[in-house]
Amino acid sequence: MPTNIHITLRAGDRLPITGEEVLVRLGLWDPEHIRERHDPDQMTAYERALAENADLRQAVTARYGPSFAVLSVYHRPGPPAARPGTGDSELDSWFGSHPIVSRYRAYLEALSGALETAGFLLLPTDIYVRRETDGVWELQGEGHFDIVVGDLDDETLARVYACFESAGTGLTNPYRRKHSR
Repeated sequence: MPTNIHITLRAGDRLPITGEEVLVRLGLWDPEHIRERHDPDQMTAYERALAENADLRQAVTARYGPSFAVLSVYHRPGPPAARPGTGDSELDSWFGSHPIVSRYRAYLEALSGALETAGFLLLPTDIYVRRETDGVWELQGEGHFDIVVGDLDDETLARVYACFESAGTGLTNPYRRKHSR
């Protein structure tokens, strides 16, 4: 079965940043939307990635069983208290130029340490998507990580969501750009 998504695991099975660094979840949290978009293409790509890393497959299976889901996040620059539009030029540039992040007007943030403390495994991943126009594989933004969860039920998603600040309202990206698709 061909897939339009290719996932690679970066070296190691630990998040290579400190527990005080920030992960961004794009868009407002919507459990129904997450469940509806649980993409079989993506799970096929994960199966391939885990088949190449027996130690990580064993760790994920021991923790979550043979089935699991993932939620995509990005690592952003700057300290936890920094917000776009308040004078941090590196952060402002990231929110305005990142190929994925710059498409969203709202986002949520969590410290990686909060997610790990809550028991969620963070996988350092790169996701490539095949362009429909010419079939070329394209990296979908740098600094990508996946939060591994046992399933997508409301209780599990609420536990993940509790790690993110501004729950339910989202923070604003003043540098959002419109992208053509």
